[in-house]
Amino acid sequence: MKDKVVLVTGASGQIGGAIAKEFASKGAKIALHYNFNEQIVKNLSAELEKSEIFKCDLTDSKSVELLPSKIANKMGKIDAIINNASHGDLVKPINEITLEYFNAMFYTNVLAPTLLIKNSIQFFSLDGASIINISSVNAHTCRSLIAMYAASKSALENITLSFARELGSKKIRVNAICVGPIDNCERPKATISLFSKNTPLENRLGTNQEIAKVAYFLATPQSYWINGRTITVDGGFSDF
Repeated sequence: MKDKVVLVTGASGQIGGAIAKEFASKGAKIALHYNFNEQIVKNLSAELEKSEIFKCDLTDSKSVELLPSKIANKMGKIDAIINNASHGDLVKPINEITLEYFNAMFYTNVLAPTLLIKNSIQFFSLDGASIINISSVNAHTCRSLIAMYAASKSALENITLSFARELGSKKIRVNAICVGPIDNCERPKATISLFSKNTPLENRLGTNQEIAKVAYFLATPQSYWINGRTITVDGGFSDF
């Protein structure tokens, strides 16, 4: 991945930051996307040898469509996209779901990845590219109060498969990582205990770095024959 240009959306988040660091440690040039928490991204960029920062509101389709050209103009090309950014307001009772909330969730989690892929194709090389969409076990084991989030992640996995089939002839691979509970946010002790108990491997939550390493693998030539797959990375949590 040396000198490959990798777009990481949601780089201000913990998983996004870990992914950016993993690719950068292997010599990749990182396009760090963010919408909020600018200082976090600036601090992250300062740690990386080769990176550029790009601000974009993923609910603004016009801005999303222009982002790939801005990256290519500044960094020369695009070799991989990690669609990591996700709408942060997961919990919403049915009586509080509005059209505005629905649109924000699906624009961020489904439409933005679609438009980024669509508008990046012209900047991929003839050697192809790798696209990795970050999904969630909630797409399959949906809990109450997160219906729109779970539905959006399920949609993301379906566009992963569809685009993999459509773009494979161009050597563009599209895969997804289905992420289980990660130890990267404040949770009640009872929730941590329950998630850990229900994770057969070591009875603990996963780490940002464990997701990042899988993302890196899926972008490398070593995973070339993997296409259209959703790889679950959860220590066995979703099968418990």
